[in-house]
Amino acid sequence: MRALWIAPYLFYPLRAGGQFSIYPWLKELASRGWDIFLIQYNSPPGLLRESLEGLSWARGVLTVEPRRFRDRKSYIRELVLSQVSFFRLRNDVPEIYGALGSVRDFDPQLIVLSHSYMGFLIPVLRELFPRSKVLIDLHNLEWRAYANFLNIDSPFLDRADALLNFIRLKEEEKRALMDCDGVTFLSPLEGKYVKLFGKPMLWRPARFPESRIISEEELVRNKD
Repeated sequence: MRALWIAPYLFYPLRAGGQFSIYPWLKELASRGWDIFLIQYNSPPGLLRESLEGLSWARGVLTVEPRRFRDRKSYIRELVLSQVSFFRLRNDVPEIYGALGSVRDFDPQLIVLSHSYMGFLIPVLRELFPRSKVLIDLHNLEWRAYANFLNIDSPFLDRADALLNFIRLKEEEKRALMDCDGVTFLSPLEGKYVKLFGKPMLWRPARFPESRIISEEELVRNKD
């Protein structure tokens, strides 16, 4: 299986929940003979060299710089003017389209988008890779997290940020789930929501047996 995998952060080193969820899964599939090409965003910064060393097993790795904001006020200003969620504002950069075009000859059978908010890429993926199936690996219902900030006594800018992202992200996720070919999900809540869209669904564990894929020394170091 030739698979193109796209994540909004570095696949490695393991620092956050999404990385711990995705990386062992990738290594397991690679060990079963999958031919995997990775496109990642350089986040968090300062770890790119270590990331590329840890991903040397992949067919290839391309790294894209996300949009970065000077300060919170400039971010809010851009968010208001953009009409999209923070996640699309951050990740919808010209470089990602150049990266996708450069791997056209790889001709993946499967394209996996880690997180539904990367679904804005689906129209371009359909054009570049018309024979590929597009799968969304749904880690969370991202828009629900913003709802938690709407009912607390928080500063005005924080509430405005939460409200805009709650509305926009929910619509973006809905569109992605309508446009994709299938979904993997981690929790029963996610599965119940995805079922509304009538797509093929597959539950997967949040964590694969990491000790089988990563040495104990490396695992402990990266969890610190």
